[in-house]
Amino acid sequence: MHLCLVGSGFIATQHARVLTAAGRSAPGDAVRLSFASRDKAKAEVLRQAYGGVFAFGSYRDACAHDDIDAVVVCTPNADHHGTALLAISFRKHVVVDKPVAITVAEADDILAAAAREGVSVLVAENHRYQPHIRWLEDLLAVDALGRAKMIRIHSHQRVSFPAGGWRSTLAMMGGGVLIDGGVHWVNSLLTLGDGDASQVKAVESQRSLPRCPGEDTVVVSCLLKNGAVGVLTYSWSIEPAFPDRFIAVHGEKGSAFADNRGRFGATFMGKRLRPKLFPRRDREGFFAMWRDFLAQLTRGAGSRYLATGLMGRRDLAFVEAAYRSLGTSDGYFAAAGESAQ
Repeated sequence: MHLCLVGSGFIATQHARVLTAAGRSAPGDAVRLSFASRDKAKAEVLRQAYGGVFAFGSYRDACAHDDIDAVVVCTPNADHHGTALLAISFRKHVVVDKPVAITVAEADDILAAAAREGVSVLVAENHRYQPHIRWLEDLLAVDALGRAKMIRIHSHQRVSFPAGGWRSTLAMMGGGVLIDGGVHWVNSLLTLGDGDASQVKAVESQRSLPRCPGEDTVVVSCLLKNGAVGVLTYSWSIEPAFPDRFIAVHGEKGSAFADNRGRFGATFMGKRLRPKLFPRRDREGFFAMWRDFLAQLTRGAGSRYLATGLMGRRDLAFVEAAYRSLGTSDGYFAAAGESAQ
């Protein structure tokens, strides 16, 4: 399996690091890596750092190369649509970093093109593979907590948008913090809520994060498919206070809690507390994600993927619904669409 990572930023190096290790245990052919950037010198730096095969100075050249089996899209949000379609046009499998696109319409374009060409589209959503998310999912699956009543996810932090960075541009981000880092937690919420949501309502606070092109603090509530009320609070402009990042699942018979960093959790049944510690290895889920992707790509059994393009579309539809409730979706998506053209 020969993968080409397109883009040369932080997430490309993250995937390259994990793939270098995960590829050693992949079934079938050995995993080979190549790199592409609009600045070929950057691609060459990555090729040398991770023992790659080729360094391309053009996305088209990378996608057109006969030796490449799959393209990993590590570009800014607004570039996901065009880069994925380019790779699909050359009948390459595609792994797109989250979000799969910046509008549902763009996601539909990608999925339709992949269906025509008979290739797979996956979303590099590592949260779907995190041990604490899988643990909570298993508790719900075996009805350990009783019927789900409420699922709460909280993630607050202070970050900065550097001057000149792509995240400071609305057309490149596609919105504010919800469509970027927040889509991770949307995925976790919908995963624990049995896959879908209705009655999505979002509110945002006054904006204070310099250079953030959209909302910097948002609260989203919804009715999840499993009957629970879902609440997501997400901010990049709040000084964290304990507990600053957690997931809580509440059922009729008990509740479960997990630290969002995947370090510890607990179940609460009546007056009984049962602590849970998670292994240090792969708390972010990247290794499990790539082992799954590589196994499925080499075996051609796409129906078993945990992070499909359809899942990415589902998460993006939730974000769009939240933005519609804020009354900002027209401005966000029009601006992004103009850039894509």
